[in-house]
Amino acid sequence: MRQFRRERDVVTTQLATETNRLIIRVERLFKALQVTPLRTPKARKELEQSVVSWRPDKEEKRCRYCGRGFNVRRRKHHCRLCGDIICQRCSQFMSLSETYPVLSDCPDYRSLAPPTKTRLLSLKRGRGRREEEEEEEEDDKSRDLRMCFSCYKLIHRRLHQLENLEKPLVSSLYERMQGIISNADDRKPPYLLMAESIIAGEHGYRLTVAMRTRQELIKQYEAIDSISKDIYSLGSDYESDPSASRAMFKLCRGIRVYASTYLQENLLSLPSLPTSHQLAEIRRRKEEEARERLKEMERQREILRQEELARNLTHSVTMTSGSAVDDVYDDDDRGFAGASTSYSLDLASGEKKKRFEKLKNFSNKVIPRVNFKKEGGGGGEEGSVRVERLASGSGWMSTSKAFGSIDSQDDPFTLQREQLLGYIQQARVAGRTDELAALEQSLREIERLMTERELPPQASLSYGFS
Repeated sequence: MRQFRRERDVVTTQLATETNRLIIRVERLFKALQVTPLRTPKARKELEQSVVSWRPDKEEKRCRYCGRGFNVRRRKHHCRLCGDIICQRCSQFMSLSETYPVLSDCPDYRSLAPPTKTRLLSLKRGRGRREEEEEEEEDDKSRDLRMCFSCYKLIHRRLHQLENLEKPLVSSLYERMQGIISNADDRKPPYLLMAESIIAGEHGYRLTVAMRTRQELIKQYEAIDSISKDIYSLGSDYESDPSASRAMFKLCRGIRVYASTYLQENLLSLPSLPTSHQLAEIRRRKEEEARERLKEMERQREILRQEELARNLTHSVTMTSGSAVDDVYDDDDRGFAGASTSYSLDLASGEKKKRFEKLKNFSNKVIPRVNFKKEGGGGGEEGSVRVERLASGSGWMSTSKAFGSIDSQDDPFTLQREQLLGYIQQARVAGRTDELAALEQSLREIERLMTERELPPQASLSYGFS
């Protein structure tokens, strides 16, 4: 194994050395052709001899490859890369354009392009058309490099290595297409956010920016479609060529199918944008909907506030009624002590006065303050009642003369019930729906307490309103 590696290293080093030597000579030849125009074959011969030293004709009597002797019919020729003497039959030819790729590693590769036919013809101004056509054929032949079999083999081997290292055209096109796809995938999510915001009528993005982004995406999708078509056309060329690989055609067709599927999933699903007039209409409609929602929220908030006031009033009536009734009804005495200290009453004992004060406080807590004033000149236990005010959460006040004759000996719950009925009528006439609901709730609480005390509700008193 070591012997094999040693021998292999020797051969590889020799091949690399000879190849590099030929590449250097080809580079010199191209540089000389760039500087000196070739007007005649003699001028070219002198140029080629200046680049590579030719062996003298006297040193060789036979061709070194076929071994045949030189004579008048078998002339001597020189290799333009190594200078050896060969015959016409053993000569190999390669055009300058075919040899040019071996200079790809040279720093001046771009500037060493071989002279074109147009450039050669421009050097022959002033000559006749026939002479130019004849010399054009000669120039086509003169642009070929004559070389021996060894140099041709080394140059051809180098060109084959470069072909293997170079990426095929399909690979280059596919990499370019993948780069565009990656760029489009990066641009699409921001565009979707902008389109969603603009369609919703929001002011976070500008319509012109979104339109410009959409146009860029569409151009990228069109480029993807064009490149995939080019790749598919290359696959068709491989299919028509029997010597080409069948797998390459399948690869090109698969790339085209992949690109078509990608465009269907992205281009067709790309949301469109509204025009400026449509956007203005969308935003106007959104503003109207926002105002309607705000009004509805205010209305619901007001309803909740009124319900909260009603619940607070109900809770206050329930708690106050329970504590007052426990204090007033300590025994079975249900006498009524009166509603005002200004009204003269004949009370039998001091105990009834205390009960009267307690009931008075209870009445002031449960319902608005009521002043009892005696009408007429006589003293007695009967009189009329004037409602001074009825306070509520909204500040409404009753202004009517309230109730008819009320007996001071009536049950206090009955008296309060009749008073609430009067207030309810006043609120209904005044159109105070909120206060009416609260008073009706208080009336239901009084009737519930009367039911618990086994006091059936009496008939309503008559009311007169001025």
